[in-house]
Amino acid sequence: MLNKKEANWNAGSEQEQFAQNHENLFSPKLENLTAFKKRKKGVAVNLDHLAKEMSINTTADFNKEIFAIIPYGKKLCQSFMLYKDEINLIEQTSIQLAKKYLEESWHMEMKSYKETVESFFGQIFNNIPISNSDYSLMPFSTKFRPMKYLWINPGQIFDLPLSKEVAPTMIELTNGFTIEVDRKKRRVIEKMKQSFLTHGIIKRDSINQPVNITMGLLEYLEVNSTQITRQAAKNCEFQHIPGFAHTFFSTYSELHDNRVISDFLREKEIYE
Repeated sequence: MLNKKEANWNAGSEQEQFAQNHENLFSPKLENLTAFKKRKKGVAVNLDHLAKEMSINTTADFNKEIFAIIPYGKKLCQSFMLYKDEINLIEQTSIQLAKKYLEESWHMEMKSYKETVESFFGQIFNNIPISNSDYSLMPFSTKFRPMKYLWINPGQIFDLPLSKEVAPTMIELTNGFTIEVDRKKRRVIEKMKQSFLTHGIIKRDSINQPVNITMGLLEYLEVNSTQITRQAAKNCEFQHIPGFAHTFFSTYSELHDNRVISDFLREKEIYE
């Protein structure tokens, strides 16, 4: 028969174990998930199998580098948030998380941010990469829900295994996680280049440091040098980053203020 001290110790141990198991379900290590461990080369990780091993979370951690935001569920109202060695299943859409990422990084809203990036490239895009000073995320619309995006960190792409010049393309990340996108390999590489240049615009304005204008783009961004990232950033140097230095945030402020004033005047006309 256990004495009171032993009983309390055992109860405490069980509570700690329960708490640890509970936490592991919300933020499991990839290495502990069967769906990830049994993955095959060139095949996307089965998200349904992955979800069965996890508990749904309500918040995301934006302090760690994001490898991908993957929409999930019948209505794509949930998202997998993938990190280097962990993954969360979040009760938010991928666009909600992308907007939160921008807000957490720069206190920016998506529409004015998009207009600002487009002004630097001198053209209109259907969608644009989002970036902080450390890394970027590039969007891919989903096959059946064109307005739902999955977001992938191009700096963490290790390979495009078994890819041909037809859709879909498999994207293998540096942590071994493979994702399928409904795009041709050529288009994936083009979007990687656009994302690297967007990252360059942001970093150039947020980190003031002397740079040789002929420095390679990957070196400047401190991005993993893989065969695919080198192909995407081929012949790109610091001097090829669009626009002028130290103008991104001021341009955003101007465009955002104009948008707010325009929306206010439009709403005023409606109610007068």
